Amino acid sequence: MHIIPQLKSVETAHGHCQLSDDLLISINDQQHHQVAAKQLLNEVYDQCSIRAHLGKYLPESIKRKSRIDLHIQADLENAYHINITSDRIAVTAKDAANLYYAVQSLRQLIQEYGRNLPVCSIKDDADFPIRGLYHDITRGKMPTFDTMAMMVEKCAFYKINQLQLYIEHTYDFQAHLDIAAGKSPITADEILELDELCKKHFIDLVPSLTTFGHCYEILRCKRLEHLCELDLKGSDYPYSWWDRQAHFTVDSKNPDAFVFIDSMLDEYLPLFSSEHFNICCDETLDLECGRNGDASTSGERYIDFTKKVIASVVKRGKKPQMWGDILQKHPEHIKDIPKDCTVLNWAYDPGLRNGDCKPFADAGLNFYVCPGTSGWSQFFANVETASQNIYNFAVEGLKHGATGLLNTDWGDYGHPGLFGASLHGIALGADCAWNTQQFDQTRFDEAFSSIELGDRSHEAAALMREFSTIGIFTINHLASLFDPMTDIPVEEEWLKYKYIQHERLTPKHYKPEEDFSVMAASMRTLRDRFSDCLHKAGSIHTTKAQEMLCGMWGQILVHEASHLIQISNDCHQHFNGLDYFSCADEWRMFEQVYSELWHRSNKPSEYSKIRDFIIKLADLLDSCGLKHQSN
Repeated sequence: MHIIPQLKSVETAHGHCQLSDDLLISINDQQHHQVAAKQLLNEVYDQCSIRAHLGKYLPESIKRKSRIDLHIQADLENAYHINITSDRIAVTAKDAANLYYAVQSLRQLIQEYGRNLPVCSIKDDADFPIRGLYHDITRGKMPTFDTMAMMVEKCAFYKINQLQLYIEHTYDFQAHLDIAAGKSPITADEILELDELCKKHFIDLVPSLTTFGHCYEILRCKRLEHLCELDLKGSDYPYSWWDRQAHFTVDSKNPDAFVFIDSMLDEYLPLFSSEHFNICCDETLDLECGRNGDASTSGERYIDFTKKVIASVVKRGKKPQMWGDILQKHPEHIKDIPKDCTVLNWAYDPGLRNGDCKPFADAGLNFYVCPGTSGWSQFFANVETASQNIYNFAVEGLKHGATGLLNTDWGDYGHPGLFGASLHGIALGADCAWNTQQFDQTRFDEAFSSIELGDRSHEAAALMREFSTIGIFTINHLASLFDPMTDIPVEEEWLKYKYIQHERLTPKHYKPEEDFSVMAASMRTLRDRFSDCLHKAGSIHTTKAQEMLCGMWGQILVHEASHLIQISNDCHQHFNGLDYFSCADEWRMFEQVYSELWHRSNKPSEYSKIRDFIIKLADLLDSCGLKHQSN
């Protein structure tokens, strides 16, 4: 059985249950079963061409060859049971949410087996009570409402029960119209409608808003730039993707800064029915070198301001959440965090660097583990890194008593990755959050291939994984060629990273063993094989498949362009069949395809920054080609 998330217990027997054309679906609570029952009706029609009859308390006297009974039983030992016999499917759950999840498993069984379902008994439970997705809609890409609705239904299909949308400046604040101007922001009516949709699918839509660090776009507005921790005017500096990640933090000592944050909360929080609110407060790097002190006092300034924001959230009747990275740097202040605050403990590498759970567990704080899809700063997510990171963090979270797994899908460097390119990691996060202890990578890849791509050969996801293990470069290494080198002060480790990025394609950091042309050639072969899988599966025309193929194409071109730029910088001389002008023109062709897919699912938002980067890169390759001809 190819089901995501993996079922806890399945006992099979000989025989099958054949769904007949006179199928009955009986429910005992129409109000709570309505969405799930309708999904089931649609599934049996789409997969089996059966127009089932739906009714409430359909008696046994109504004779049919097959029937499905949906029933809630509050004292059920497990979250839900599915019992399939030769003529009946009995679905029983302890509450409405778990009945919904049971129907998602049944839908996947129908997708795999059609009319002939195997006789079996399923018992299932979740390892983590909270299973979330954290999706960035602030760093360049704003989904349309239809795309967000699709995202909600995709999350629910995989039993994800919490969704957070990361916002810095991309909400249409009516009290601060300058913040989101020209960014295609999400609106109040969209949030209200999305909140209602989430509730129908048993998802808690938790508001997430920056309130301390990561206020780059906000603090570049002329009316607000005086509220920055750094003693400068943000509007005086050119836009920089790198600075966008590192700056700006609000002035922790300026009373007007807190008044501004409080006004954002006044307008934003009432839109959500959730009892939770994520205040973020991560990566407040400017506290290390700002106007109010240095690194020796940054911990005290951090905790003082954060506690004010927490108090403001609690005053509004919400339970606060916050990222845990700064607390990891200043463990002496973990004890100062109120016990009703949930810490979001993040780490994005397989080794879980800086993601120690023990300090939060020892302090008696509620906390989630927050891995990531590894889809940021690149056109196609690193499936292998994401898989190791998500699974390892899920294991650590269970070990130390985490109450949730919040899988993050960030959008650094203009959010180049389209949704389909991160879908594997999103589904894998749902799988690990539901059933950590029985997670099997090969089984998951086969299930993902079948469920998402219709690939009954079960090869597609394995090819995605192999593709991600080859390439090592991301868009930020090329973007640094055009990003301005500003003199904005930054914490020492970030400063080193900044210069390494700018010098990565120069002789100073050239590594002969990293042959980007060889990598790109291998990636092209794998992309061709992946495309063949999708063609045979009949799914190559779908948006998600096209987004995956486009993302792979972008990653290939990143490596080919990097190889050619190394030649121009006198790192080496071997072209390996690549050509400056051909690569430049392929980037231009790529932009046309990429643009169509972007605008199919997203508002214009900040697409122009990605487009400008691609055009500049193509022009640079042309210049390198002309220089090579003249030598």
